[in-house]
Amino acid sequence: MTTRKRSGGPISVGTVLSIIFHAGVVLFVLHLVRPQMNFITPAKKPVVIELEPPPPPPPPPPKPPEPIKPPPPPKEIPPVRTPPPPPDQIVSTTKSAPADVPSAPPTPPQPPAPPTPPAPTKVGTTVPAAYYNTLQSVIQNAVQYPPASVRAGEEGEAKVRVHFDRSGQILDVEVVTKTGFVKLDAEAKAVFGRIGKFPPIPAGANAEDAEFVIELPINFTLN
Repeated sequence: MTTRKRSGGPISVGTVLSIIFHAGVVLFVLHLVRPQMNFITPAKKPVVIELEPPPPPPPPPPKPPEPIKPPPPPKEIPPVRTPPPPPDQIVSTTKSAPADVPSAPPTPPQPPAPPTPPAPTKVGTTVPAAYYNTLQSVIQNAVQYPPASVRAGEEGEAKVRVHFDRSGQILDVEVVTKTGFVKLDAEAKAVFGRIGKFPPIPAGANAEDAEFVIELPINFTLN
């Protein structure tokens, strides 16, 4: 039995079987050489979530101060009742005057009152300008420059406080400002011992003052 091609010549059965056989061989070979692919499913990475530590709990509120308990009221002490004494022990509280009472000693006589102190002497600190100039002249004429100070070239000014009365009698002398040289300071005080007495205060000047304290400068200058 033969088949015919529509276009022309017939195709034999052997040819058809040969085509089928070769096609099967080709498919078998393709099946052998086909690479086997292993599909690896990627593993899922774990998701790491970092959590912040919880905040510390708030400190407990301070305990309220305990109320001060008032002190308990003092216990009332019931009065102690003393039973009355029996009639035979009742003593009269009326005191009788003692028979012999010594009389009080006589008051000693008071000492005589001390004498009234004399009124304090009023001391003035100012004198008339003319009298002050007179004292300056008297001091300058009486002062003596110490020879040792002259040789050493010592100079300076001393201020002297002089206490005297209205008659001019010198009562006290004190050097309040020193020159810095022992011999000059000694002369500033010794000169009043040589003077001894100032001229009296004029009668009409400072009539209310009995004594005077004034400060006088003494200059030691080498010419």
